Amino acid sequence: MLLFSARLHYATSLDVSVEQQFGKYVENFSFSPNSRYLAMLLWDNTLQVYKVKKNQIELKEEVKGVKDYVFSKNSNYLASIFWSGHLEVLDLRNMQTILNLASVKMFKFSPNSKSICVLFNQDNVRYKASKNVQIMKVYDIPNKY
Repeated sequence: MLLFSARLHYATSLDVSVEQQFGKYVENFSFSPNSRYLAMLLWDNTLQVYKVKKNQIELKEEVKGVKDYVFSKNSNYLASIFWSGHLEVLDLRNMQTILNLASVKMFKFSPNSKSICVLFNQDNVRYKASKNVQIMKVYDIPNKY
């Protein structure tokens, strides 16, 4: 855990660095696979999404109540699971939510980032099956570009 302020350096081939001060505790952070976005999970369960440019990082999105997150392999999407159990998939190209589901236990993007597989919490699913059955669905991710 980083205390009170964190310094983030992003080096390019020209050795330009970006330095940003963060006033809250940082629990976790990661770059998108293409290094154009940085997601940062703070101690208060706030997820901040930054666009990384050569000489700056710009806050693009901030969401509260996030438990965990993952970038798709093509770096177009960021999926966040909330403490409430819902899943939200954000299209990073336009910062729009393209999928929002409740009662999610876990999820995974497909290797080609064209779909997402979701395992639901059985306790909260509308149509309950027997106790030994779990409900899993695969959703296509719409490609509008």
